[in-house]
Amino acid sequence: MMTYDMDEKSINEKLVKSGLRTIILVSQTSMKRKQITAIRKQLGLRGSADSGPLPHSETILSSREMILEATLFMNAYLLIAQNPAEAIDNLAVISAHAHYLECHGSLRGGAVDQDVYLDLDRAWVIARDYRAMNVSMRSCNSCHTEFVASSVCRRFNCPLCSGITVEIPTEGEPRPLSELAELSSSVSKALNWGSNDEELCSEMGISLSELTVAKALTTLSPRELRALVASEASTSAAIQALQEHGSLQFMVA
Repeated sequence: MMTYDMDEKSINEKLVKSGLRTIILVSQTSMKRKQITAIRKQLGLRGSADSGPLPHSETILSSREMILEATLFMNAYLLIAQNPAEAIDNLAVISAHAHYLECHGSLRGGAVDQDVYLDLDRAWVIARDYRAMNVSMRSCNSCHTEFVASSVCRRFNCPLCSGITVEIPTEGEPRPLSELAELSSSVSKALNWGSNDEELCSEMGISLSELTVAKALTTLSPRELRALVASEASTSAAIQALQEHGSLQFMVA
């Protein structure tokens, strides 16, 4: 885990020098766009030509090759970041990406394969969505490789051996609460887009009772959600709590 002894100005300059897009710098620092432009000009840097919204993690992780690239980055990031499940460690993102780039090049004789290269902005998105529980690290049941997976996916194929890494729950056994927690943000987005319960159950492969729990999880704060998952409470207990109390709040009190 990295420790930092830098003032805000030094950190801001390091973030700007890294080449992160302006939209990320604005969201992660107290700097305004004009300040970022001024620092770039002072340092003789050119800003990214990219515009528009950042890509979603499920889009980044849409191919076997990109899952492997993202996994190289995340292995380094999780090793050096401070509390990555609670906050984005921007300096660790930069350091982990430098390590990833070194590994990427060493596997290709020093060259960069632009078709599968995970750029810094996309690496930051993966780190952000790990904090938001939209991506997680999965372990293959066959070869035991750990890799990055999007919580939107219902089945997780190992990028090395293509083994299925998540067992389908036996009939009558609800999915683990940790898995429903990963799905909760996707549930919230789908509800905002107008999806109904039947469509959500079909799309995500969950039962109506599991959907009810996932929806209830969206009402918890990030800290409460992490505490509930860490308590290893069962989904059955959450279902019972909702039936008896109409809320999960007492489970994290």
